[in-house]
Amino acid sequence: MSGPTTLQQSSLQSAMGKVRAHGLRYSLVSVINVVVGQALLFVLVRLFTATTDWSNGVSWTTANIVAVSLGALPAYYLNRMWVWGKRGRSHLTREILPFWGFAFAGLVLSTVAVNLAANLTDVKIVANLANITAFGVLWVVKFFVLDSMVFGAGHHGEPDDSSDGDGDGDGNVVGPASAVAAGTATDGAVAGSATADGAGPDGAGPGGPRSPSAAG
Repeated sequence: MSGPTTLQQSSLQSAMGKVRAHGLRYSLVSVINVVVGQALLFVLVRLFTATTDWSNGVSWTTANIVAVSLGALPAYYLNRMWVWGKRGRSHLTREILPFWGFAFAGLVLSTVAVNLAANLTDVKIVANLANITAFGVLWVVKFFVLDSMVFGAGHHGEPDDSSDGDGDGDGNVVGPASAVAAGTATDGAVAGSATADGAGPDGAGPGGPRSPSAAG
C-alpha cells in the first residue's frame, strides 16, 4: 500500500509546485482574458442584434466566435512570455498548435453553450454566463497541460533551472557526487602545482634541502 500512497503524494507535491511557481500569474492572465473576452462579447452581442436581422442564435454565436478569437491572441503571448518566461520564436508544433487547440476547444464548447442559451432566453447577459461557464471547465486542465507539455521549463531541450536542487537557478545540480568530484579536482590541482614547482616525492625542491651528492 505504501507504493501507491507514495506515488500519489509525489504527484500532489509536483502539482502544488507547479501551482506555486506559475499559478498566480496564470490566474491573473485568465482574469485579463475574461475581462477582455466578456467586454468584446457584451458589445458584439448587442451590435449584431441591433444591426442585423439575424436570430439570437446566429448573432450570439457569431459574437462569441469573434470575441474568443480576438481574446486568444493576447492570452497566448501573456502566458508564454509573462507566466512561463519563454523568449525567442514560438515553436509551431510544440507551442502554437497545442495552445490554439485549447482555444479552439474553448471556442467550440462556449459556442455550443451560448447557442443553447440563446434558444432558452432573450436575456443577453446569459450569453456571457454561458461563455464563462464553458471556459471554466477547461481552465484547470489547460494550466497543467501548458506547464507540463507546452511552456514549462525542461521542454524543447531547455534545462529546468527552477528545480536544480541548489536553489541558484543555474541548472547545475550540486549533490554529494558533484561535491566529491570537485574535491578530487581540487586535490589534483594542488598536487600538480607542487610538481610544477619542482617538488619531488621526498618533498625536496628548489627551496628545500639538497641531497649529499648535490651538496658535494
